[in-house]
Amino acid sequence: MIASESQILFDKFKIIECLKKDDQSAVYLANHIYLGKKIILKILDRDRIDDDSIIERFKREAKLLAGLDHPHIIEVLDFGLYENYFYISFEYFESENLRQHINRNTFTYEHKLDLLKQLFLALYFAHSNNIIHRDIKPENILVNNECELKIGDFGLAYTRGENFVTSKASVVGTPAYMSPEQIQGGTIDERSDLFSAGVLFFELFTGNNLFIADDINSTINNILNFDYDEAIAKIENERQELFTILAGLLHPDPDKRFQSAKDVLEILQVDIEDYSPAKIKNENDKHSAGKVWITVISFVFLFSAVIFIWPYLFPKDKPELPGENNENITVPKKSIAEQEEVGSSITDREIESTVEESSQKPVETGNSEAQIPNPPGENTTPLSAEISHGMLALQCSPWAYVYIDSALVDSTPLKNDLELVSGNHTLLLKNPSYPDFVDKFEIKGDKTNSLEYNLDSLFCFLSVKVHPWGKIIVDGIEYGETPFTSPIVLREGKHEVKVINPQSGEFTERIETFRGDTVKFVYNFLSDKYSLEK
Repeated sequence: MIASESQILFDKFKIIECLKKDDQSAVYLANHIYLGKKIILKILDRDRIDDDSIIERFKREAKLLAGLDHPHIIEVLDFGLYENYFYISFEYFESENLRQHINRNTFTYEHKLDLLKQLFLALYFAHSNNIIHRDIKPENILVNNECELKIGDFGLAYTRGENFVTSKASVVGTPAYMSPEQIQGGTIDERSDLFSAGVLFFELFTGNNLFIADDINSTINNILNFDYDEAIAKIENERQELFTILAGLLHPDPDKRFQSAKDVLEILQVDIEDYSPAKIKNENDKHSAGKVWITVISFVFLFSAVIFIWPYLFPKDKPELPGENNENITVPKKSIAEQEEVGSSITDREIESTVEESSQKPVETGNSEAQIPNPPGENTTPLSAEISHGMLALQCSPWAYVYIDSALVDSTPLKNDLELVSGNHTLLLKNPSYPDFVDKFEIKGDKTNSLEYNLDSLFCFLSVKVHPWGKIIVDGIEYGETPFTSPIVLREGKHEVKVINPQSGEFTERIETFRGDTVKFVYNFLSDKYSLEK
């Protein structure tokens, strides 16, 4: 299931945007109607799931997070069952994941130490409540512009001692951040989370992941054959506190590793009591109370000003301007064809949402209705010629919003075929991970017309590797700094790729890509060597 913008789910969540979706689940940014604020909504379609352990994990994530009230852990607001859907609503924390910050490399040493403190405060609290996260990685760590951190995604977490659905020795997690005992399927505890956090912060401080390789098997092999002494030698020149922390987190033997997040906090000279959730909450309440009084005073002042100037803004004898209160005025907007001609993509703001209407009746198009002249003296309302309809069977992988003739119809996978007026139509497929795709198609009456698209084959992919690193700009659009964890998705055609390193200069190259291709762009600033592989 996927909802469209402005649709209301479960009688209380107004959808703003779809963030992620697969055949079984979806994640949305939404407005909680009753709480009056933005939330993150995660839903699971239990009718599409054959593995009961997935449902149990979903329930467990809600249950575990509901018991973790901590300023550095994402808060669960609500959990429930609506018809055949489970849902969890989380607090909306306006932020980016740590991977994006690592790629940009804008944090100072002090910023990084502060993030280290926040993460281990959260881990200490979770572990003290017998909860093991099992998937600590940059993508699950959220950081806002004020350098405030929260841990998210407890989907793989479990409570120590619980009767787990699958064995807690099962190998789950993200390979490049797993501890050796986790890779080997051994019993894991909080020390495994500490190892993962050590890998994460080694990457944050040095810019390199200790284990990641070109494929999963090689990555796992790097962990199992981990040379601890060689890894520690790479950070001997770092500041003493950082060296001591990383050395204590990264030992392959859990018995020789730090045994608690508290060990890290003591090295960082963090008094855990000063950062207790209750104390932080009281401080926040004081600040909130001050903000309330400021808001009240501001409102009183604004209200008085409005009362004073109201007669001047809206005099009683103000004449009505031509066109005022005319509800029949239509504002023109560009058609899909016009936007294609100028090369611009269609935005959600430019497309009129008609989800309910389009799901209940055929989509009418301008060229499908013949106008019949009226006899003299008859009603001037035009009559319609007989209209034929056909069916459209549409498939799109991985998924996409489906717009037909500028109207948002549904999203894939479609539950039913679409009934459309015979004639020519314009199709728009939108997925936030890909450029917009526009196509023309024809519906023939009384027939089922089939269309099948694979977004991966409609676009091309640019894999970029730069040594030591570089800011990547393609066709004037900045994509961030290397290393990238995924390729850049591009349209077929010619592109300009620019790589910038403030210390080494910049390099520009023009390339051409074709649908379905993955192009490897490799450049070394030190040797000034460039290669392009297809």
